[in-house]
Amino acid sequence: MDGVLVAFSGGVDSTLLLACAQEILTDKVLAVTARSPLYPGIECENARHMAERIGAKHIMIDSHELADPEFSSNPPYRCYPCKKDLFTKLKNLAQKHGHRAKGSKIPIYRS
Repeated sequence: MDGVLVAFSGGVDSTLLLACAQEILTDKVLAVTARSPLYPGIECENARHMAERIGAKHIMIDSHELADPEFSSNPPYRCYPCKKDLFTKLKNLAQKHGHRAKGSKIPIYRS
C-alpha cells in the first residue's frame, strides 16, 4: 500500500484501526477527524489526543451538515448526503496525500 487514510472518530473501532495501520505503515498513515457543530468539541479533542498517543499524523476537517437542506430538513435518508459529503472529502484528501491501495478505488456512491 502507498499509504492509508483512516476516518478517525476517536471511538473504539477507528482507534483500533488507526493503531494497527500505524504499527504496519508508520509514516504512511493519515488520521482524519471531521469537526462538526453537531458533535461536542470534547470528541474532537479526544480524537486528537488518541491519535497523538498512537503516534499518527492527524488532521481535522470541517463538516457543514446543517448547511445542506438534504440533511437539515431531517428526511429519513439524512445520513446519506452527510456521509456522501464526508467520504468525498476523505477521498480527495487521500488522493492529495497519495494514500491509496494500488489498483483499488474508493467507492463514492452518487444519487
